Amino acid sequence: MTTPSPASDGVRPILAVFLDGLGADAIERMPFLARQPTIRRMRTELGYSITCHASMYTGLRPDRHGLWFVWQRRPERSPFRWLRPFRFLDAIDNLPMHVVATKITRRFVRTTSWFGLPYPVHVRWRDIPDLDIAERTLWTEPGYLAPAETIFDRMRASGVKFEVVGMERGRAVGLAAIEAWRPPAEPSPFTLLFAGDVDHGSHAHGQGSMEVTELLARLDGVIERHAADLSRSGREPILVVWSDHGHHDVRRLNPLTFLKERGIDLNRHAHVIDTNFIRFWVDDPDERGRLGEALDGLGIGHVLTEAELGAYRVKMPDDRYGNVIFYVELPYALSHTIWGFGRRLASGHGYLPDHPGSDAVFVSNLAAREGQLDLVDIAPSLLELLGLAVQPGLDGRSAWAGR
Repeated sequence: MTTPSPASDGVRPILAVFLDGLGADAIERMPFLARQPTIRRMRTELGYSITCHASMYTGLRPDRHGLWFVWQRRPERSPFRWLRPFRFLDAIDNLPMHVVATKITRRFVRTTSWFGLPYPVHVRWRDIPDLDIAERTLWTEPGYLAPAETIFDRMRASGVKFEVVGMERGRAVGLAAIEAWRPPAEPSPFTLLFAGDVDHGSHAHGQGSMEVTELLARLDGVIERHAADLSRSGREPILVVWSDHGHHDVRRLNPLTFLKERGIDLNRHAHVIDTNFIRFWVDDPDERGRLGEALDGLGIGHVLTEAELGAYRVKMPDDRYGNVIFYVELPYALSHTIWGFGRRLASGHGYLPDHPGSDAVFVSNLAAREGQLDLVDIAPSLLELLGLAVQPGLDGRSAWAGR
């Protein structure tokens, strides 16, 4: 494939491919993508996919778009607030109670986000009525982060037709949907292929595993086929491929037993356990200080300081994500999280962006500018290709050379 120049007149279709969880080094196992003129490492955000998606599609950093974790503490918005009269049942708290409560809640509260309404597994029963899902809709849908605009909002407002493949609810998703898709005779100006398979496979087997290597080969082959099919229409596509973060091999650690053995009572405070974060809400400032000192002394991580929160652009204007945020460092990953038991967790993410293994990847058949690339550069880069004005004040800037 020859190296084209950006064409903002909309004549040449844009084939955009998002590969969830593909580390920058893994691109070497994808021969077609590895032959493209631009292959660049891209700095990720401190957090998981939820904050990465918001940054990519708005061009804003987390402290401006507001998404950091899936679960937040917002009692006034909690879909579980109907459980408040039943808080007295905390004395007999158990997993079946959580499952039944969530099943009932799902009948009356719907979210169209990627996660829907997950089961809050390892969390105190008394705290469930205060928990809310931060992401209520998919990033491709209207009102995802109102008033912040996504590239999809901009395309809708400007009448630019686009197609998203691989995110269909109740149908084949990811690689299966991408393999089944056939470019139409008149392709949309913008087509996004979404594949979450690399992330899922990496969690289960590790990104360096044979299972993931085979998956990468399939993805590489189908991307090459679709690019060739679009070229046969007489309009060579502009290819833009990117991921949101890399993966690290991890060693599981049970926080329930580990902290108890070291004299820290998790049930003393409201908290949420994520894969490598434990987030607490502690009212008393003195108690916050004592808890922070105890956590820092564990030797597996540290409480994020105000300076660190600011430097990583995750300092929020309120405490919805916690006021004592304990970061667990490599090689540890926590089992028994709010999501479940993590029995098959071989690889994880959410670690500091400073780790090279955390880097995402950016690939294109266009030449990219020199300098650091960040997730927030995705939105302005795609807007420029679409011929849409890049709003002033974004945290990202176009990736294209000479722009």
